[in-house]
Amino acid sequence: SRMVYKSEFPPVPISNESLHAKLLNAIWSHGNLHPTNHALVAADDSSKYVTFHELHRQAHSVRAFLLERGFHQGEVASLVLSNCIEWAVFALGTMAAGGCVSGASALFTDYELERQFVDSRSTFVFTDEKHLKKYQNSIKNCPTLKTIICVRHSSSDTPLNAGVFEWHEVVSRKPDYGVTNLDLESIVALPYSSGTTGLPKGVMLTHRGVGTTIEIFVEYDIVTLYFVASPLYWFIFQESFVLNLPFYHGFGFGMLCANLLAGAKTVVIGKFEPQLFLAAIQQHRPRILTTVPPILLFLAKHPMVKQFDCSSLEIVLVGAAPTGKDLAMEFLAQHKNVKYLCQAYGMTETTIASHLPVLSVKDPHLGAGKPMSNFEQKVQ
Repeated sequence: SRMVYKSEFPPVPISNESLHAKLLNAIWSHGNLHPTNHALVAADDSSKYVTFHELHRQAHSVRAFLLERGFHQGEVASLVLSNCIEWAVFALGTMAAGGCVSGASALFTDYELERQFVDSRSTFVFTDEKHLKKYQNSIKNCPTLKTIICVRHSSSDTPLNAGVFEWHEVVSRKPDYGVTNLDLESIVALPYSSGTTGLPKGVMLTHRGVGTTIEIFVEYDIVTLYFVASPLYWFIFQESFVLNLPFYHGFGFGMLCANLLAGAKTVVIGKFEPQLFLAAIQQHRPRILTTVPPILLFLAKHPMVKQFDCSSLEIVLVGAAPTGKDLAMEFLAQHKNVKYLCQAYGMTETTIASHLPVLSVKDPHLGAGKPMSNFEQKVQ
């Protein structure tokens, strides 16, 4: 027999607007309510941040630049750089221009990246100096590429190669607040998943799909997680999320979008460095941490952890791979302040997750949760 299990969580309305309209309207509202709040801040330098209104303006400047360069609806822009504030700005601007965002790992080999560029038919590439140098061949060998935009982290005055635009030039364009109307079944993100066999495959995520998933996740955060965190404050804009999950990955991209929708502060970690990660937790005091088993292992076992104050953590949500019982118990023994360590389950096709923890279950860390709102599962 094939049992179909429906979600026990309350249903969430299916999204009826484009992902960029949903996010940018929310970002504008957060800016009106909390003009000085930081939407995104760099973990390694607190002076690098954007407020919600700055993020809104910069995204529309990117839109203006892309349209000026002949970017068409449905075209793909590839982002090849580690997590940074600019990643989020460029992604929002690309969506607002009617485009599709395809993140790539900054650890790829030339061959892997070239394959993704060609397979996704990318027309624009967003990168930084370090990766521009590293991936010159991949960029040269992609026939569809028209434009390269580069973030400069150094203060070098050396001009970039012909045809490469500097990020500050893009983001200082006069913003274009026009609206691109599109079909909600059109593709907004194209993350590449390793899949079980063969080469990585582009996973086609739609405006309606991602938009609904992040609404479900934010609803779950507010109704389920906030209910058990203390002190009980219901305002997500007071929250900080330390995000070191890579944005090119479905989990990281989904979390970034959910944070922007909810109005929380996202602390952006470019590359996982133990000291930086712990210092970010100590400084920004997140109550909820979404992470992966290798980082849970680090938090459970590494002697350096004791030198930092991680006492703000109350709920830790682990995904991307299973966490064993021994590791879970060891982590909880080290971090007495954590009330819930739980696992979620998802795949690139579902953006963030398909299953979320039910906290009333004893030992929520032992299972991968139940189907989240709107989801059904069939057991074969």
